[in-house]
Amino acid sequence: MSESAAATSVEGSPEDVLAPETEEAIVELEQQFALLFQRIRSRWKDAAQQVHPDLSPTGYKVLSTLAWGGASTATQLSELLAIDKSVLSRQLVSLQQLGLIERHADEDDGRVRVLAASAAAIAAVSSLRRSRDAELRRELASWPHEDVSRLAQLLKRLATLA
Repeated sequence: MSESAAATSVEGSPEDVLAPETEEAIVELEQQFALLFQRIRSRWKDAAQQVHPDLSPTGYKVLSTLAWGGASTATQLSELLAIDKSVLSRQLVSLQQLGLIERHADEDDGRVRVLAASAAAIAAVSSLRRSRDAELRRELASWPHEDVSRLAQLLKRLATLA
């Protein structure tokens, strides 16, 4: 069996075989994404603590989704955030006990419970977001416009793959 045929049978189609420099660039990208996601998780933890000392990072993720996206059902949240319903249920109980969300019956179907961030939670999440947005702007202000624009374009392109 030829080397390219072996690579094809192991890797899949011939298009799956990458040039070494492309492979190295992808490995570097994966490492940078891992670092970025680690920093994002750390920021979620910090943000959660700023909203309430007993709020978990996952709870903050749920809360910020409600604060920015508006009222939702648990099913919609579970699908949107790709969180198991049992995990989400525990987070919702905690958020309600902390006074950060409210539950009420859906106006169209009283059997359905609608979840909404409390006014205080919306204010806290909004304040944190404004602070983080300002921090990002300060950091990116020193970048050339072309770099910021190119990064936005590349992230948009990458998002279409997900």
